[in-house]
Amino acid sequence: MRPQGLIALLSILLPAGTLQAQQQDRTQISQAPSAPATGRSTPAALPADVKLTGRVAWERLVGNSIAGAEEGKPLVEYYLADGTAKSMSDNKVYTGKWTFAGESVCFSYTGVSVGCLKIEVFGNSATYYNEKGEGERYQILEGNPSGL
Repeated sequence: MRPQGLIALLSILLPAGTLQAQQQDRTQISQAPSAPATGRSTPAALPADVKLTGRVAWERLVGNSIAGAEEGKPLVEYYLADGTAKSMSDNKVYTGKWTFAGESVCFSYTGVSVGCLKIEVFGNSATYYNEKGEGERYQILEGNPSGL
């Protein structure tokens, strides 16, 4: 779907004013100063008061990685635009799939669904919420620094 077609569709589906606010947020994001050249890439800083949710938040994560801990073990995940999810936990690497449904992203690994989560991005943090509303927070890393 071409970008203009997507914008028209979103303007029908989203509450009045939401799309314009998100487009304004994206303009602010694209105009954010880039990080100094340090040999390591980091995500462009988002304005402190911008919280992204749903598909817009997920778009911020696709092509990037998240890092944190899950059940006390280090976790890194990298999300490709083709729907592939690569995950490394406790030095074991897994490949799965992601799909977006409604306001949630759904994951499956080796044909086993692991469920759907709501996403919230605020600054350089991503929080994933389960169906009970319990959240886990991760750091957003630019690109695929773990080589998954």
